Amino acid sequence: MSCDDNTLMKSQISIFKDWSKVKRWVVLVAVLLPTACSQRIAIKPFTTDGCSAFPDGSPTENTVWLSCCEAHDLAYWKGGTRKQRAAADEELEQFVSDVGEPV
Repeated sequence: MSCDDNTLMKSQISIFKDWSKVKRWVVLVAVLLPTACSQRIAIKPFTTDGCSAFPDGSPTENTVWLSCCEAHDLAYWKGGTRKQRAAADEELEQFVSDVGEPV
């Protein structure tokens, strides 16, 4: 092996070492770029449509359950796990039951 061959071999090995660094940077940029470029998600203001699954109230008092439904909508708006949403559903059912139908 001549001196030139040895130099050529070292430069080829150096390229492979540098390529390893380049691959790391490419992966890093590929992972971080979408995060850095994504738009911030704005929290939407709370709104409610009242009782969408059943009436807001009874025929004699048309908004008797409305506050129950608004509390339920607020719980869903805050977000959470399935377990927390299930708890909000149970609270709605209990709230409506406690309020009952006015006489």
